[in-house]
Formats: sequence, C-alpha cells, structure tokens
Amino acid sequence: MSEGISRIKRQYPPEEEDASRLKFNEEFKNGTVSEFSCLSLSEVAIMLEQTKLGNPENHGAIVDKMIDYCKTYRTFKDKETVQEIRRTLNKYELHEYEVSQLINLIPGSVEEALSYIPR
Repeated sequence: MSEGISRIKRQYPPEEEDASRLKFNEEFKNGTVSEFSCLSLSEVAIMLEQTKLGNPENHGAIVDKMIDYCKTYRTFKDKETVQEIRRTLNKYELHEYEVSQLINLIPGSVEEALSYIPR
C-alpha cells in the first residue's frame, strides 16, 4: 500500500437498542454503569432541584422545563423514600433499567409489574 492511501475501515451500523430485551448501548452494558445511570423521574426531579438550588443563576429555561416535567410525572417526592425503594428493589436480580421503571410505574402486583416489564 502506498503512503498516500490509507486503508478504509468498514463501519457497521450500531446495534439497535431494545429496552424490552435489556439491550442497551455500551454505557449500559451488563447493568454496570459508571458514568451513566438509569434513574426514575422522581430521582431526576430531586437531582435537578438540588442542582438548581445550589446554583440558581446557572440554569435556563430548559432545566426549568425538565424539572416541571419530572415533577409532573414523578411518583415520589421524598428523597429518602425513593432511596429506600431503590435499595429494596436492588435486593432482587433486576437490571438498573427495570428498577428505575418499577419506581416510575409503581405496579400494584407482581403480575402487573411483569405486564409492564416482561422477563
């Protein structure tokens, strides 16, 4: 091969994510996420509100809209309650995504939970 010609690497399209099969991109592989986490809307609302309180002048309209959305659809307001529910659900062999969705959906029975999140 001459110096001016470089080898062309074939690029394959990334595999499509599928939450129903717990198939996520590399950051979420095996449910072990270091930089990213699957959070419930309740957890996101709490985090955003704390961030806003810590630095009120360093947020904009988008952050306010995110907070409003999360507050509208969250299932729990209290940080300690959400933490306790997450601790309880983490005792079972669930993927991080499943835990966050169960916190969001608060099913009333195992059957209802399985209808939302099949295994």
